Amino acid sequence: MSTSTSAKDATATAKDAITSVITLSSGILAISLTFSKRDWVLVEDKANKVEKPLVTDADLQYLQISWILFLGAIFCGVWAMLAISGIIFSGTKNINDWSLRIPWLLQLGLFISGLVIFVMFGYRVT
Repeated sequence: MSTSTSAKDATATAKDAITSVITLSSGILAISLTFSKRDWVLVEDKANKVEKPLVTDADLQYLQISWILFLGAIFCGVWAMLAISGIIFSGTKNINDWSLRIPWLLQLGLFISGLVIFVMFGYRVT
């Protein structure tokens, strides 16, 4: 296997991984935004004879923080894709450059953090 072939494979693999995280972040963000309206789910409070929302304001803060983290992951994913383009067009073909590592690690960190906080929101609501 030649060096240029392995560099192309590494670049394609990195691009696929970055694109996958962008897609997952966008999907989770879109679905959670769709179902984020508090008044959709009301719980009957039999003691006070009223209906109250299942999701409190404190719970919504978890959801909103996860949205910000997912948006950050999408932004860092686009930044990483631009870094891959820069690496390809510079002719170095070295994807171990810090110009790609920084946005990729930030993207992963923001995505995982957003996912943990999103799961915490789901746990608090149920």
